[in-house]
Amino acid sequence: MKYTKNLIALLSIIAIAFSAAKIDMVKTIANSDHNVTMSIESDSPVYGIQFEMNYNTDEVTIVNNSLSSTIEGFKFDYRVFEDEGRVRALMFSLDGAQLASSNNITNLIDVKFEGVNGFNGKSIVDFSEFIIAGQHGEQLESNTTSFEVDMNNIILPSKTELSNNYPNPFNPVTNIDYSLAVDGYASLVVYDLNGAEVKSLVSQNMVPGNYQVQWDGTNNSGENVASGRYIVKMTAKDYSHQIKMTLLK
Repeated sequence: MKYTKNLIALLSIIAIAFSAAKIDMVKTIANSDHNVTMSIESDSPVYGIQFEMNYNTDEVTIVNNSLSSTIEGFKFDYRVFEDEGRVRALMFSLDGAQLASSNNITNLIDVKFEGVNGFNGKSIVDFSEFIIAGQHGEQLESNTTSFEVDMNNIILPSKTELSNNYPNPFNPVTNIDYSLAVDGYASLVVYDLNGAEVKSLVSQNMVPGNYQVQWDGTNNSGENVASGRYIVKMTAKDYSHQIKMTLLK
């Protein structure tokens, strides 16, 4: 995306006065895909941001076209200097709309990193410049810190699978391991041998990974169920499987 120098100059010119507002940058890092979500929290409304972000090119790089705004209706211009490991960016509204309201955490920008030449350690990313503009162009005091991008290799499951519970037979708790190879809705439900639902253990959208859930021999009302054999059924995208469990008391 073309970087608009005159817009940066404009923001720099109007951002002269300083207010007492405090800005904190909160970095949320999802190691499974090395995404970083940049968020902002302010005591005062925010109407524009400009920043310069630096990273070690011997360790990581930014995935092409992965730098994007998480909110609609705002101008987001940036330029990536790949050889220098530097990003310059600007976000604001052409209509003077509020970018972030006061006393709320607002997600602004997503960016995805990848390792260079097999690098799988932790790499530091920092900011050499951060300008945050208030309603009248005043520059708000900001507090930004460096953060880590963890490039440690994470092995994701190659297939969706429900494993046998353990221990089995059990009393009072059993562990149920399961894996998801793709994003999507997943459910694990315990039934009795007549097919009646006993306990819903999992029911939500999930990302790929290895998981574990426990069943403590209670029903959806929190009551202890009788000894005997039960079925746990897992349903996920293009997958359905069930196993039998034995509860002894």
